Amino acid sequence: MHQQIYKSSEGSTAFLNCTFQLTADNIEWKRAKKNPSSITKIFIDNIKYFSTLVIANTEKAADEDYYQCAANNNAVNGDVVELEVCNNETNVKRVALLANDITHSSQEGYSGLRHKHASADQGCEISFVVKIYMDTTQNSVLTPVLNGMKTAFQMCTGCGTRIGNTQAKQECILVCMDITAAEGPLEPSSIHLAEQFKNYLSHGGIVQTSDESRTVLDIDINSFKIKPKNADHNGSPFVSISYGEFRVPVGESAIIKTNVIAEPAAIAIEWFRIEKDMKFKIEIDNEQYFGSSDISPTLIIRGASIGDQGHYLCQAANKNGVGSSNITFLSIQSDTEHHSGDTATEEALTPQSCDLPGHHKDVHKGYFRQRKYDTLPSTAFHHSLKMGCSIGGLLNPTSCTLGPFVKFDNKIGFLTCAHALFDIGSTFQDIDYQYDGIDAIQIIQPACDSPIFNRPPCGHVRRAIFKPQLITSIDVAVIEITDPSRIPVSGQFTNTRHSSYINAGFEELPEFNSGLVERDVQGLDIGHPLYMFGSSSDITRGVLHTYGVSLASGATAMNNQCVFRSTYPTKTPFAMDDSGSGVFTIYPGTDELVCIGMAIGITSYADVVVTPIGAILEALGPQYSIASFP
Repeated sequence: MHQQIYKSSEGSTAFLNCTFQLTADNIEWKRAKKNPSSITKIFIDNIKYFSTLVIANTEKAADEDYYQCAANNNAVNGDVVELEVCNNETNVKRVALLANDITHSSQEGYSGLRHKHASADQGCEISFVVKIYMDTTQNSVLTPVLNGMKTAFQMCTGCGTRIGNTQAKQECILVCMDITAAEGPLEPSSIHLAEQFKNYLSHGGIVQTSDESRTVLDIDINSFKIKPKNADHNGSPFVSISYGEFRVPVGESAIIKTNVIAEPAAIAIEWFRIEKDMKFKIEIDNEQYFGSSDISPTLIIRGASIGDQGHYLCQAANKNGVGSSNITFLSIQSDTEHHSGDTATEEALTPQSCDLPGHHKDVHKGYFRQRKYDTLPSTAFHHSLKMGCSIGGLLNPTSCTLGPFVKFDNKIGFLTCAHALFDIGSTFQDIDYQYDGIDAIQIIQPACDSPIFNRPPCGHVRRAIFKPQLITSIDVAVIEITDPSRIPVSGQFTNTRHSSYINAGFEELPEFNSGLVERDVQGLDIGHPLYMFGSSSDITRGVLHTYGVSLASGATAMNNQCVFRSTYPTKTPFAMDDSGSGVFTIYPGTDELVCIGMAIGITSYADVVVTPIGAILEALGPQYSIASFP
């Protein structure tokens, strides 16, 4: 080992080096659960842990520990070393993994290269065995199983719309699911989604039937298979890079995630830089370049510089031949593109869709308290509506999130995003909608893409505004709750994974009963802790990264928005269904949740775009206020 104590800032990538004097086989890593005398093996999953040992997006609570490297089936052991993770949220570093469109000038001269690869994404099929002890010849048994699989896939990946044909072969319950191909570089490949779902199941992810029994399914993870569609059948490896482009801030670690499917197993994996139609091999030196192993083929570039920008290709070989990946583009972003108040014209605000002067808080009767309460995942039917629920239009396949509750004209409703309920088009046309009492836009919970969507509407759109040209751009819809049986009596949240609120720092699942709002977001320090409650992402802990920023999408910019940067979980914190999520903070020295805004989209750096709540309420008018509960 190179040193006894390694240090990493929370959210950054940690590199633990290990060098053997002699040739070593079967190198593996272990960790000690904060006790050097109790060592357990680390599973290199090519998602969080990569060979030699690279830990992506470190977290103080999860990764600060003792580590040891071993080789030759434990015949040679390295020193036990300590990893310290600094909990410095004001200076968090991350690895950007979100793709962006490749229609920029640096692509010129390489357009033909993208069609030369052997592993174009044409979709894939995953299959696995479910151990079930029921009469599998009945559709009443199979349908809830398949619907439960779709729900789990959506919860895990946030890409439920990518599921195609799903079937269960009776008696053995062999589940087969088609994943459609990525439609562009902004979307993860089908193989990436398949591996993500496999990793979710491997780490104890729960899949439940969609019927009232909510039976937890027992899945044989060893039976999980991934089969690329229309792949070359000569037996050579299939190599898939997760995105068409990776965007990484200068000086941070670039992780070009890659998966290799090979039978027999690959015996050699190599990476190449493409320049002027020529390939230049990258030497994996475990100093600047990491990865390229059979269990972790991903390429990791430590401290990426402008000189690392370019096109990359991965090749894998087995005894049947050589398989080549799609070509990806690594874009290195300079520091000048991240300053508060600047217009980030290259950041594509994906519509998943003025700060006010003075420091003013709206305080309503009621209070916040942490107490245990029963809740269900966002895609379940909630008799009493909760923030974080999956919602959508009765005639609209798009789903979004039930945001903060609001009161108006002696009625109660909730906020969400207008773009998820109206066709704003590629030109982002303005919307200023007021319900006229005639043609109501009905809203259902859960959304119609949920396996249990055949429920009556819970409300309708009362008001909607989509106006990017305002001083602070607004994208909001107010849903009036029209089903009296579903009106909430407290400000509770949905919850899919119990660990999410614990990892976010809550002892119990919180409530938001006070109706407190922070109108002056600029009064908060950069790095101030924030929390988002989304239908797909569940509870996400993060920090205020910047404010007053304008983010471009085509010819339209969303002005004076805030940027929320996730610190937990470490994956991309915002999925398509999270538009409308309430974003909150907690005042120091109190346990009061305070609403600061609503999430409307995601940047190409995987940060969440948040519209300040003060600007939303001002646009709606004085008759609208955040609801409080006794």
